[in-house]
Amino acid sequence: MGILTLTNDFKGDLGELVYEHYSKQKNFAYIKTEDIYHEYGLDSLLTFRFDRERLRVKIPLAVEEEIVKYAKPSGYINHDKHKPTFVFDYLSINKGYAHLEEPLSSHFQWAEIKTDTGNLSPNQEKRASESKIGVHIFRVLLVDSIGNPLDISKIQIQRQEIKKLKKSDQPPF
Repeated sequence: MGILTLTNDFKGDLGELVYEHYSKQKNFAYIKTEDIYHEYGLDSLLTFRFDRERLRVKIPLAVEEEIVKYAKPSGYINHDKHKPTFVFDYLSINKGYAHLEEPLSSHFQWAEIKTDTGNLSPNQEKRASESKIGVHIFRVLLVDSIGNPLDISKIQIQRQEIKKLKKSDQPPF
């Protein structure tokens, strides 16, 4: 098993991983839009990630309505309520501003991750033009960089048994 096909889901996951490491190197904290959907409450605070740190950041009243609106699912994959999609992938803030008691609207930006030749949807274009927060597209070129299929023959995965399972409880792999 040294070869993986670079599916659209796999590309998306790799694109997000690259963005998260890029953000860390460029000193930006981020939160996935889906996490805003699940976390946002009356205290107007969100938990942004920066490497292993978690930063509680106050959301300015001027953009609160937009953030709540954009953090609602814009659709569902195959109409499955357990697979929501969101307008943009992340909301980010420079780590230096994240520690302010009252960050400004201009300190935030939406981030949409596109891999290879992916384009914004009409809904994303509409929302980007309406946004009071900056919107940035981060394009991650995967196929040209790493090839397809992806050869992972040098990567090893080791399985270590922590607790002995009864024969009937063991996973089928």
